[in-house]
Amino acid sequence: MAVQVKVTSVLQRVVGAKQVESDGNTVGELLEDLNSKFPGFREQIKTADGSLHKFVNIYINDEDIRYLQSLDTPVKDGDVLQILPALAGGSDIGVAARSIAPAAAKADPASSAFDAPGSHVFARPLAPGRRCGW
Repeated sequence: MAVQVKVTSVLQRVVGAKQVESDGNTVGELLEDLNSKFPGFREQIKTADGSLHKFVNIYINDEDIRYLQSLDTPVKDGDVLQILPALAGGSDIGVAARSIAPAAAKADPASSAFDAPGSHVFARPLAPGRRCGW
């Protein structure tokens, strides 16, 4: 039975598309089918013991499988599976500014180094004692 599997850009590098088809009767079988078609897929979403990485969220028809039967959740023809590895990261804005325009940032961290051409940093740190309004 064919199930549409949608993946984020992180997994698109492995499967080569935003959406692929997979066959199986459970979510776990779908994932194994994907690994057989796209070697290395399993390592992106599962730990060495076969459980899902904590940062991977899987939804079947917009329902989180953690609240269903996890990898044993049954699927049927026409279902849509979404695999969403959580993304994290970023950098300290001051570090980014100093790496982009080191001389200006050393002279005055709140200077126009944040607005320097090509800096791609479009924020300024808040002045001491100021609070963010959001």
